[in-house]
Amino acid sequence: KIIREKPVLTKLFQVLGPRYDEREGGYTRILKLSKNRKGDGADMAVMEYVDRPGELRAARPPTSVQQEIMAQFLKEKIGLEPLSEDDVQILEKEINDLSVEENSDDEESTNSEPKEDKGKK
Repeated sequence: KIIREKPVLTKLFQVLGPRYDEREGGYTRILKLSKNRKGDGADMAVMEYVDRPGELRAARPPTSVQQEIMAQFLKEKIGLEPLSEDDVQILEKEINDLSVEENSDDEESTNSEPKEDKGKK
C-alpha cells in the first residue's frame, strides 16, 4: 500500500522508525481477549505495537540488547568476560577433536575383540 498522507509519513519516519531501529522483528503483539463478542460469539483480540507508551504488556528488549545486558552483568557481578569469536572457534575445534577421538576409540575396542583360536578344541 502506498502512504500519501503527510501526518502518517511523519509518524512512520519520526516516531516508529527510531522506536524499532534496534528491533530485529516482532513489532506487533496480538493478545486474545477472554470474552467473546456479544451477538455472534466470535473470538476477540487486541493488536498493538510493542515498545510504546501505555502498552498492555511490556515487551522484552531485542536479543542484541539482552545479550549486552547479560554480558555487562556477568562482567560486573561475576567477573566473567564474554568469549571472542576466535575463542569460540578454538573451543568448537577442541570439542570436535574430542568427539572424533572418542569415536575412534569406540571403533578400536569393537574391532579388537578376542579372536577364537581354531587350532585348539
